[in-house]
Parts: sequence; C-alpha cells; structure tokens
Amino acid sequence: MMGAMGKRGRPPKHQPSAAPSFLWARPLDPYLCFVGAFLRQVVLDAHSDREEVQRDAQAFLLDEHRLAPWIELTGADIDKLQGALLRTAGLARGDHGTADAAHDFAD
Repeated sequence: MMGAMGKRGRPPKHQPSAAPSFLWARPLDPYLCFVGAFLRQVVLDAHSDREEVQRDAQAFLLDEHRLAPWIELTGADIDKLQGALLRTAGLARGDHGTADAAHDFAD
C-alpha cells in the first residue's frame, strides 16, 4: 500500500496556485537565476575600481551580439533589457530613450 505519500520514496509534487497573489510561491528556475546573477555581476563590474574589469563589463553590455544570447535565455525583449542594464550601469545612450527601467517592463 502506498499510503498518503503517493509514490514510494518521493513526496508529492507541489503545484503552486496560478493566482497572482501566489506568484512568489513558485519555485525559481535555476537557469534563470544563474543568468540573472551573471547579468547583475556584469552591471556591478561596470562600476569596478579595476579599469580592465570595468572596461570588459562595459564592452559586454554595449555589444548586443555578446549580450543577446544571455537575454534570450530569460525570454525578455533584448532591446528593453539591454536598455535597462545600460541605464543601471550608467551607460545609457541617446538611442535607448530616457524612460526609466521600470517603464521598459510595463509593456
């Protein structure tokens, strides 16, 4: 007899509610967390005291061909997220507009 646990040796899978108030309860995708942590570190490195680290990070953020594969992993819009990252790193260019990062994700 299996009992209340379902399959022997494995706890039943939790199915989070789709209700918006319960979105915080959903497990985070580990790959998405990794990409987010990587992009966060690049933004931090853009402010590094070490000139070489700062230059490499800034070049990475400004080069859409290098940045795009990482953004694609998140499913986000490449232009919008690159603009938000550039503004956060203090590298905003005129062609990315003047809107703040929160506005980019409201669409």
